[in-house]
Amino acid sequence: MIVIVDESEGNNGCSSSTVERITVVSDDAAINHVNGDEMIWIPDSGATIHATSHREYFTNYTAGDFGVVKIGNNDKATIIGKGDVHLVTANGTKLVLKSVRHVEALQLNIILVGLLDNDGYSSKFGDEKYKLTKDNLVVARGNQVSVLYHVIANLSSVSVNALEKEDPCVLWHKRLGHMSEKGMTLLVKKNLLKGMKSVHLKKCTDCLARK
Repeated sequence: MIVIVDESEGNNGCSSSTVERITVVSDDAAINHVNGDEMIWIPDSGATIHATSHREYFTNYTAGDFGVVKIGNNDKATIIGKGDVHLVTANGTKLVLKSVRHVEALQLNIILVGLLDNDGYSSKFGDEKYKLTKDNLVVARGNQVSVLYHVIANLSSVSVNALEKEDPCVLWHKRLGHMSEKGMTLLVKKNLLKGMKSVHLKKCTDCLARK
């Protein structure tokens, strides 16, 4: 899978023609979830952003148009939001990923190693192992699977509490690309929206801005 991210800005704040490239090679073994609430994140030294397709991972979230992602087969997907993701790694250490981009078309959760370096972390790849440290603390460990390194983590309780407070109707509205109330009602009648029995959308600032 080749991902091209275009979210650069010119001097006037408008999108420019410059593109940044991040390349991720994956196979069928590369999946997001493993057992229960555990998930897989891919540390990538060539990426330019942290990214995930899962809205429910975010502790805080800002919806909006943050650029375009072009994926391997030339399909394009927008970055529809960004925020922080709080993880607890397999050894029980908390890891906060800042400014994670929400790209629904992605199949992998991507950690930009360079951003972690800027926050004082150190990444080491070798012998089919990955180790993330800060000072003398080992924050995360990973193993090489095929050509990728996998870091297994869970959402921290902070993220879970934040999700419980969000209206499921609003959450599904954002997940579905700000679908209309009529369209969501049809999906609810077909029992396609988990946890939804009715649709009661309030005014959405993002929808109003786009109109």
